[in-house]
Amino acid sequence: MTKPPNRVPTTAGAAFLAMRTRNTAKPALDLFRSVLVVDDNALGLRRMLATVRLVMSPATKVVTATTLGQAFDHLIADPATDLILLNDFLQSPDTALTTIPFIRRLYSGPIIVNSEQKESKRVREILRLGAAAFIHLDDLDSQTLVDAMTMAAAWKPKV
Repeated sequence: MTKPPNRVPTTAGAAFLAMRTRNTAKPALDLFRSVLVVDDNALGLRRMLATVRLVMSPATKVVTATTLGQAFDHLIADPATDLILLNDFLQSPDTALTTIPFIRRLYSGPIIVNSEQKESKRVREILRLGAAAFIHLDDLDSQTLVDAMTMAAAWKPKV
């Protein structure tokens, strides 16, 4: 008779994620108490939210917008937003290259752009327009997001 494998209690996963959050989180992330995630792709939005919740404090307010209009409405209603996570390609023809200048009319804080494309010329242009950091979606994980948020915490708007 073979012995059954050791089973890990189902709460172990939650405990592991809590431990990983404590180990991954950096003091710079405490600056971000209100985060706006802008993405029109349901799967991409869920993936980004899961990653944000993994690295941020449970007290962090995370709001989502699936359109640029919803994002503007949120920024008008809640000017205390500390960070925007913006999908590069929203509903055509909106891209980060065209939306960042509009967002800057309402918001002067850091923006992290995530994109399926990683051409160096495009990344440079996005950063030149005022994004604090850039994440290629293939590289999105908790550590990459923490690194980008650390860059965003140190980001200063260009005058």
